[in-house]
This record gives sequence, C-alpha cells and structure tokens, in this order.
Amino acid sequence: MKFQHVLKTLAIFLISTVIVSGQHSENGNLVGTVMEQDSGELLGWSNLYISEINRSATAHDDGTFHFFDLPAGIYHLQIFRVGYHNKTIRIEIMAHETRQLDIFLDAHAISTKTITVHADSMSGTLDTGADIHVSGENLRQNLGQTLAETIEDEPGLNQRSMGPAPARPILRGMGGDRLLILEDGQRTGDLSATSADHAVVIEPINSDVIEVIRGPLALTYGSNTLGGVINVSRNYIPAGKPHVSGGIVSMQGQSVNAARAMAGKFTVPWKDLAFTLDGSWRKALDIDTPNGKLSNTDIETYNFSAGAGIYQDWGLAGFSASQYNSDYGIPALPAELGGHPGGVDIELKRTHLESKLEFYKSSGLFRRTEVNYAFSNYYHAEYHTTGNNPDRTEFGVLTHNLEIKTHIPECFCRKNGIIGIWTEYRDYASSGLNFTPNTQEQAIGAFYNHDYQFDWFTIGGTIRYDLRHINPQDEGYSVFLGGTVRARTFHGPSAALGTKFSYENITGGINLFKSLRLPVVEELYSEGPHLAAYAYEIGNPELEAEQGLGSELFLEYHQEYFDSRLALFRNNIEGYIFPRNTNQRSIQRNDLYVYRFVGEKAILQGFEGSLHWHFAENWYTKGMFSYVHGNLPDKDEAIPRIPPFDYKVTVAYKTPVFSLGLNTNGAAKQDRLGAFENPTDAYLIFGLESRYNFNIGKYFNTLSLNIDNLTNAEYFNHTNRVKEIMPEPGRNIRLLYRAYF
Repeated sequence: MKFQHVLKTLAIFLISTVIVSGQHSENGNLVGTVMEQDSGELLGWSNLYISEINRSATAHDDGTFHFFDLPAGIYHLQIFRVGYHNKTIRIEIMAHETRQLDIFLDAHAISTKTITVHADSMSGTLDTGADIHVSGENLRQNLGQTLAETIEDEPGLNQRSMGPAPARPILRGMGGDRLLILEDGQRTGDLSATSADHAVVIEPINSDVIEVIRGPLALTYGSNTLGGVINVSRNYIPAGKPHVSGGIVSMQGQSVNAARAMAGKFTVPWKDLAFTLDGSWRKALDIDTPNGKLSNTDIETYNFSAGAGIYQDWGLAGFSASQYNSDYGIPALPAELGGHPGGVDIELKRTHLESKLEFYKSSGLFRRTEVNYAFSNYYHAEYHTTGNNPDRTEFGVLTHNLEIKTHIPECFCRKNGIIGIWTEYRDYASSGLNFTPNTQEQAIGAFYNHDYQFDWFTIGGTIRYDLRHINPQDEGYSVFLGGTVRARTFHGPSAALGTKFSYENITGGINLFKSLRLPVVEELYSEGPHLAAYAYEIGNPELEAEQGLGSELFLEYHQEYFDSRLALFRNNIEGYIFPRNTNQRSIQRNDLYVYRFVGEKAILQGFEGSLHWHFAENWYTKGMFSYVHGNLPDKDEAIPRIPPFDYKVTVAYKTPVFSLGLNTNGAAKQDRLGAFENPTDAYLIFGLESRYNFNIGKYFNTLSLNIDNLTNAEYFNHTNRVKEIMPEPGRNIRLLYRAYF
C-alpha cells in the first residue's frame, strides 16, 4: 500500500473511533463580564483563553463573554486587555451547569510579565520562561512585511534576507531547517528552509499570535528544533464557536518602498457551525536606501483562506482551504560576485488544505485528543533574461502531514502531558536548469512529553524517535556529486530535559537537548544552478544526520515594576550541514560560484537578555541584547553569516489610550568571518514609535505609527545574502490602522 493511502486509512480509522468514543461527554457553560477594577467600566474587546482545551473568545463591546459546551473539569482562564494587567483565574466547570463569572482587571500603563500561551497548552508543558509571545499591541506596533521583519527585535532573533520578500527568521544563529516554522501548529509545506531566496508563505497581517517555543515542548513538533519553533496562529479553523459574528479590518502602509496592504478577517457562527474568511493584499515597489533605490526588490502578494468548524458535545471537527500567491524580486549582484544583470524574479504559489478533529472527555486517561491532517501544493519558478535567452528553474513539492496527539491530565505531582505520532509524505520535483532528481520522502515520528511539579521545583521532558526514507527517482554514481545517488534511510532518537525553580522574586532553570536533524533532498542531491541563490549548488549523497547536544541556563528576576532575564546557551553539533563556498566558478555555468554541501563539527554559544522597568508613572524603559559565537573547530574558522552582538533600547510614555517612545537599535562590527565572507561595520540607528486607541461608536480602533531609521543612516546587515550591494532600508514611515467589530 502506498504511503499516502496508509495516512488516509489511519486518519479515517482514528476519526471514526474518536467520534464514537466521544458521544457521552458531559459539558457545561461559562459566561461572564470583564470590568475595570476601580471604575467598574465594561471592558469590551478583552481576549480570553482557556489553555487546557485551546478555546478562545473575545468579550463583546458590553464586556460580556461566553464559552459554551466546555467539558466538565478544572481549567485556567487567561484574560488579556491592552493597558491592563494580564490575569489568570482557576475555574471549575460542572456538567450541565452554567457558571457566572465577573472578572476585574487592574489598569496599568505597561504590560506585566509576559504570559506565554501555546497553541496546545493543555500539555501543561514546563514553562521555562524562555518563550517569546508576540500578540496584541506588540504585534501591531512591530508588524512588518514579513514574519522575520515582524519579530526581529525580540531577544535572540535576527533575519536572513536576500531582499525584503524572502526574509526568514534566525534564532540564536540557527536558521533554515534547524528553526521550524509552523502555521496553526502545522508545517507550511514551503521551501523557505532550504535557501535564502525562498520566501516563507505566511502573511503576518492577519496573524493572531506569533510565538517562539523553546525547551522540551519544542521537541513535540519535530526532532530538528535545536534552534526552536516559531508558530504563527491564524485560526483558519475556529478553536471554539463564537457567540456573535465579528471581524478585523487592517490597512498598512510604509514610505520606504511605497508599500500598501489591506486585510480582513471575519468569523460568523450559525447553529452548531462557525465560519471564518480572511484575505489580504500587499504590494510594494523597490526599496529606497541612503544610496538610492535598490532595483528588483518589489513585492506583490495575495492571500485568501476560508474555514468552517462544527461543534458538538464530544468536541469539534473542521476544514479549511487557503491560497497564497506572491511575485517578488531578488536584487542583482555584480558579475564578479556571481550575480545576474537585472536580478532574478520569482513566482510563488501555495494551495493549502487542512482538516482538524478534537474530542473531549470529562474523565479518563485521555481527556483531549487531536487529529490534524494537512496537504500543501507548493510551486515556485525563478527566471531571469540574459540577452534574448531566458533562464528558468522550477520547483514543486506536494506534502501530506498527519498528526495524532492526545493529552494526559494532571495526577498528583504529575502535570498534563502529550503523547503523539506524526507522519509526512513529500513529493519533490524540479525542472529547467536544475538537475536535482525528483524524489519522494516518507517520515514518521513518535513523541512523549510530561512534567512533574513540586512546591518550588518543576522537572519535565520529551523523548522522540524519528525515521525518514528518501527515495530519488534516478539512481547511480554522479561525478559532480562525488558519490552515488541512491535511496537513503535515516533514523534516531532525540530528547529534552528541563528544570525550573522559583524562590520569591527569582526564577531559574536549566534545559538540556539532544536533537536529530535529518538531511533534506537539496542537501543530498542538488546539482545545477540555483538562479535566485546566485550559486551553482552541488549536494552530498554521503551526508549523515546532524546530532546536536544543547544546553541552556536562564535566570529571571520579577517585581511589580521591574522584570529582567538572562540566558546562556551552548549547542554542539556533529555533522552540521551547510553549503560551503568553494570560491571556484562552475565549469557548466562560469557566471556562478560553486557551493558544495558539507557536514562539519560546529559549536554555537552565546547569551541574551532583556529587561522591562516601569521607572515612573506612565513611563517605562525596555531593552534587549543578544550575542552568538559560531565556530567550526576542525577548520578553525567561523560559521558563515552569524549575526554580531546586537541590542535595542526603548524609552516610552504610555497610557491605556496613547503611547510615544524613542528607540535605538545597534549592532557591533562583525569581523569573525566564514570562508570568503566580507566584514560588516557596527551601526546605531534611531526610531520613533507611537500608538493611539479610540472607539468609533461601539467598535474598538487602533492606530500605530512608527518612524524607522530616523536619521536615514547607511548600515548593513551581516546575515543579508546580498549585503555587498544592499544597504538596509533608509528612513521609513510605517502606519497601521486596525478596526475590531
């Protein structure tokens, strides 16, 4: 039986079992009102979240909220509202009863210690305090054209870029396939992890939450998560049935490339159903730099999705479909650097289908079980014209993913846990100038996560085992690859252990990791010119799996008006895979340099920190810094494109309605260079940020205005693949308007 048929059969069997076994659930309801503590003012548009069953709601304009059909049990309700302290309340839901709850929030000019909300937090997985949560005001203030631009100011994060469109996050010096990017907890199906010119197929303007997950929980998403996991919550399928219809309309613009974007997101309940519809359009011209326009950096992107869910006593079932289209440019490199006159253009398309089933039980070992299936059809073409001869390369990937996981409830000192299985079938093809063979991949992974909590100490971890079989269509010895193209099978364990202690205002802990990263098709079998990467890539069919050992020590200090955090980390990787620049021109394409994939021993170590200090009424300052030292000890040379020491400091005046702040961003000189890299000078740039919240009738509106690179300084990003000709953008005015109704 083909692997795809196995996935479908397994999914149908599990869904049937789930529906039958969930028919006897006993549920209750939760209704209430959110108000201000001192004045009793009704706080509409507050966000509420029940982590154990992944149910969320938004308070209506009169402050009321509703959760229907909650399985009986004990939960933690989290409440968020701009300008107010976050709050968590322990609640108990009784079968066949409706609980009434009045919630009072304290007004505060700044947000308190961040509460991290994971997409599947019923795991109760060890909260190491190392996670990053970007939502609400923070997400609106920093919203950029791409996911990487939106979160790059968070500690430890940078962006790999080759022009604005294909920017991808880097976390602690690790990017590509070592940093897993998910959408609603599922794989995106794109090729952004394999090359700097490939874009991430996520439009951030309609995102609800962007979260960075590290520690043992990251391993439940994949064995290759030594760098971590970035999950973008879009809620294609509503996690719970809303009480009334609602929506968000956004408009965004910026001056540096005449960019404009529009987006809408709407949710409509009907009987036992809920429907979502969202869409966005973004267009930008070439970027202005202090040295003039950077040609061929334009972008035009369309994104559309529709989803539906049905909600019953036993749980929910849902389906969604989305389409993402993008046309963007890669700027030209000079011929002596292996570039093409006029640059390279890319056409990208992804069709994504997703189905989801959850069922709840009020008692028993397995309280909540999820079955998720996703299919992605991804295609992109790269082309440029030299004289009258167009060059074109095409890539296509069909990806099937099936995941089943169940959540184990609390028992004595044991917190909630997760046990699950994940499978993938991937069909890769290329054509045109690239000679990488068409290849099929089958993968399966099983994982188990659990924590144990005592009075002041928590310990927990995850174990996982993965297997991947890669089968190229054409086999045989290749002179260019220096090895035999053949089917390969990789497998092995991975594990993570985390500890955390709390004493008065101090929290600390240690995380230990053993990761497994399996080679991908491009690293094993690539052969030919990669136009938009400005490289002639040659794979290595003899590569073995990467084996990583990581450790992290963190310490936090929390008071009412002051929060700080410091983390130290070290990651040792055997067989670290990357394309090494040979500094030799290809015989087949003399205009391109040859990049060969190799596996080397690597060490990445460093530190990062952050602080938030409310030093006077309505005044606060916050800052962050991070540093990574990457080395190939056997070669006694630096890992290519490691970001230098960087930092950001903001001072701001802030009330629940209005804020105005000055920020500074800087980085040190980077002169620890990989083979054939150029150094990057230090820089310091300034910016302004402001926000205004207001009501039009009963609807909440917000306006965010930023000015980046206030002095129009020229500076270069060391992780930019084309930094030799591409300074970072000049002075830029960014404006975002958003209305909730």
